[in-house]
Amino acid sequence: MKTGPKAICAYYNDTHFTVGLDDGRFVCVKFEYSSRLSTATPAQRKSLKVIYGGMGIRWADIDEDLSVAGIVRDFEERGILTDAPNYDLLE
Repeated sequence: MKTGPKAICAYYNDTHFTVGLDDGRFVCVKFEYSSRLSTATPAQRKSLKVIYGGMGIRWADIDEDLSVAGIVRDFEERGILTDAPNYDLLE
């Protein structure tokens, strides 16, 4: 059973957080994606970490958890997230 991509890293800046996926893609998500994140302070947004073996992202300071599968699904449905790059084509 295929479970979909998992997060291998996550980081943030002033306007969004970025999730690096194990298939080579990156998803940049504006904080407005989550009502809790949109009203969080910069210090609270900084507390993100990858959880459950890459299946989720957690912000303990604001008790917010987002599933990687949900983020990927939302972005694919909007046409924002495309297939992983084929690095073999660059050789």
